[in-house]
This record gives sequence, structure tokens and C-alpha cells, in this order.
Amino acid sequence: LEQTMSRFFVFISKSQVVFMYVCSFFYKLSGSSWIQGKAIEIILLDPQYSSAFFSYEMFGGIGAAALNYFVLLYHLLFVVGVCTKRFRNKILCLGIIFHLGILWVMGLPDFSLFVLASYTLFIKVDESKI
Repeated sequence: LEQTMSRFFVFISKSQVVFMYVCSFFYKLSGSSWIQGKAIEIILLDPQYSSAFFSYEMFGGIGAAALNYFVLLYHLLFVVGVCTKRFRNKILCLGIIFHLGILWVMGLPDFSLFVLASYTLFIKVDESKI
């Protein structure tokens, strides 16, 4: 019973992380700035959420638009990727880079570290080797 309960709560926790990405994706699509490719540009123009290294002047409009659409694509890839054994580790590695970038560029440590910690739910551990 203990192992069943543990697996159930891990499943629920994983489901919440996937749900977070699904909700975030659809929320982003509900606004015009993400669809038009302007959301990252808006962030880079705001000195509160951009670092001196990743300012709009250094990153530019086309790069910001490309990153904007990469973010949307990553949200979809995460949902599919973590559900498939073949792509799980690749999507988690990409997510680690992605959220370390958010930590570094936007200076949002609480958010980035929370999401990175949630990724540990998707790492398979062979308990017989511990």
C-alpha cells in the first residue's frame, strides 16, 4: 500500500507539472504579444526583467522573436517529451538550459528553481543501485 500511495502521489505531482505547461501554453496563446512574436521583446525592453548582457539592443528584434516562438514550441515539446521514454531526458536537458536562462536573463530565481526542482520527478532512479 505504501508503494502504491507513493507512486500515486508522484503521478499526481508529475501531472501538475505537465498541467502547468499546458495552461501556460494556452494562456500565452490567449494574448496577442506571444502570437505576434513580441513577448520576449517586451521583456527585454523592461530593465526590471532583462540583464545588461541580454538587453534588447544586444539581442535584437529577430532574435527575440525566434526565442519567443521557441518558448511556445518548448511548452508543447515538454508535454509530449516527458510522456515518452525516448525524448524525456532530452526535453529535461533542454528545460534545464531554458530555465537557467530565465534565472540568468530575467533574474527570477524562485520560479526557475521551482521548475528545475519539479524536473526531478521525471528522472528515473533505479532503487536497486542505491
